[in-house]
Amino acid sequence: MTKSRITMKCRTWIFCLFAVLTFAACKEKPSDEERRITETSNAVLTAIEKNDEKAFRQLMAADLKDIGEDEKSLSRKFRLVREYYMEHTHGKRPGIQIKDSLTTFGKRVVFVPIYNGRGLKGSLREVRLMLGFGPVKYYPLNKISAFELHIFHHSNNNVPLPEEDFPGF
Repeated sequence: MTKSRITMKCRTWIFCLFAVLTFAACKEKPSDEERRITETSNAVLTAIEKNDEKAFRQLMAADLKDIGEDEKSLSRKFRLVREYYMEHTHGKRPGIQIKDSLTTFGKRVVFVPIYNGRGLKGSLREVRLMLGFGPVKYYPLNKISAFELHIFHHSNNNVPLPEEDFPGF
């Protein structure tokens, strides 16, 4: 090999190495806030999977009366969430999707897609568990400040659901 070919190969190798290192450096790492939200969301899913209502209750940051709940209504909602979760996940934990947008009340929203299917008009189309976090000024991120179960049915097979149907919390 000639000296110019070796130099060219060396330059190419250095350029490739630089490109790979630049790409690796640019890859986003989750922020501390996202990491804490993910940990708490996983704890919620673990409580649902283990049917541990007490652990779920301990993950609630807000006083129940502040969010329009009491122990009975929270228990009823927990059982409903667990019923849909167990029926449609079949032991496979769904992904956690942290949204950048905030609700009207400044809460960060996490979508947990429990079920997404196709079917006839009137049949079950999608089930989502919605978790609310914050605002950090009032509620720590190791607790959820709200939750809702969204259940959608097919009304017209050709109309897609909105990507983000934000909860009322």
